[in-house]
Amino acid sequence: MDRKHFAASYVNTASTDCSFAGRASGTFNTLDSLPSVLESDDEGIDSSESTHVTASVLPDDENSTELRAESCQGTAAVPSLFDSVRCHPIHIDAPGTDSVSYKIAVPVRIGGCRTSQQMADAVAGGFPISEEDLVTHALHDFVDDKLILVSEHCLLTVLLGFSEVATAPAYSAEGISVVAVVPWVKAGTSPESLDVEGWLLACPTESVGVFLEKLGSCGAMRSGLRDDYCFEQGDNSIGGGCSTVFIARKARTECEMVAVKVIRDTVSAACVHQEVHMLREAQSHPCVIRLLDMRADEIGQSGKQWSLVFDHYRRGDLYDEIMNRGAMKEQLAWKMMKSLFSALDHLKGRGIFHRDIKPENVLLSNETLQFVLTDFGNAVHVSDQPGMASRAGTVGYASPEMITGTAIGCEGDAFGAGVLLYFVLSKATPFYSKLGGMTAIEENTLKCRVPMHYPAFEALSADCRQLLLDLICKDPTRRLTPNKALARC
Repeated sequence: MDRKHFAASYVNTASTDCSFAGRASGTFNTLDSLPSVLESDDEGIDSSESTHVTASVLPDDENSTELRAESCQGTAAVPSLFDSVRCHPIHIDAPGTDSVSYKIAVPVRIGGCRTSQQMADAVAGGFPISEEDLVTHALHDFVDDKLILVSEHCLLTVLLGFSEVATAPAYSAEGISVVAVVPWVKAGTSPESLDVEGWLLACPTESVGVFLEKLGSCGAMRSGLRDDYCFEQGDNSIGGGCSTVFIARKARTECEMVAVKVIRDTVSAACVHQEVHMLREAQSHPCVIRLLDMRADEIGQSGKQWSLVFDHYRRGDLYDEIMNRGAMKEQLAWKMMKSLFSALDHLKGRGIFHRDIKPENVLLSNETLQFVLTDFGNAVHVSDQPGMASRAGTVGYASPEMITGTAIGCEGDAFGAGVLLYFVLSKATPFYSKLGGMTAIEENTLKCRVPMHYPAFEALSADCRQLLLDLICKDPTRRLTPNKALARC
């Protein structure tokens, strides 16, 4: 194994006084030889006291591995010992507290480790890990797609979107598991550049399952889908096109039902990454589908099978509901649409353009009688000019500006919501053409003449009629916004 350049810091926590006690350094061929320094009392390091460790790569010299250790008695919010390690400054604004600048060590690179699993296995078998080690950072909080880890001595922020996560039991400590988090990066071409770089944490084995689930809900990915989920027998698949949704149970609980969206291997990693990114941005609203987990299992020599895990809604989607049970009464439709307008207002506030509002992408919640918006495969941020200019959506629900590729905001989602309401009330769509074909429907959409002659519309209130017309409006600048539509419900 090539010798790598590492730095490690050690913190002695036996006393409440914070003072510098000593420094040790040496040259080692592999990480496996690092633990021997912990057993030495040279240079003022007391191995009998609990020792905290943080390791980072120092790429200045590829011909040697240097270990630099410092002992600092006591505890401190931001100990000065981190100044001796290669650090990146970060700025944290915590509610109710003064802004504090922290420093964090750069991630570890272990020679020969090309995956997060190899990194976790190497550390689990090569380090004497205990509950007192710094790698046992206490989980503090998750903010959007960031993992915030806090101990008495260090604050670490890790972007989780598409990070690769793996775990392995620590050989030196019963009940402790190593967790490796490797940020998603494109591999280089040289053998050295293929070695992954990431953060190493430790977690009690009894709670590692919950911890990994939380990482997955934030967009981190790991393998072993069928190890953790038991798929229901029989024909329980839903959907087609670029993905298929299966119903499964969590193996850990055996009773919690989930929906697993298995994405076809013809879909690029970049497209999956975009969908997950939009999903993560859209979270924290009760009427937006909740992302529970993300998996990437190897298929063939170099391919990956992407899978996204969501909450399962037994009642199914709105399209099947209307086709099987018929049109909704106006009073119920108003109540249900309120939840959709709320979700769209939430997305608009975050600059997210869903671009595919239709009954098939709206699930029904039995418990709350709400619509739940799903399928963010076409979603883009309004600041993404190339994405906004690309054509997306479903013919018959896509707005005129979406058809022509001239959309500049989220107004097309309100248009789709209007067509969806039309369908809910009449079991029909406004731009259907007897001539058939997508072109005829698009032409009708561009004209934007909304027929109101269906018998189901005869008993509609004037307010509901006006709501339909204000949503299915050709001019996006005059179209009703989700916020204003919400005010009418």
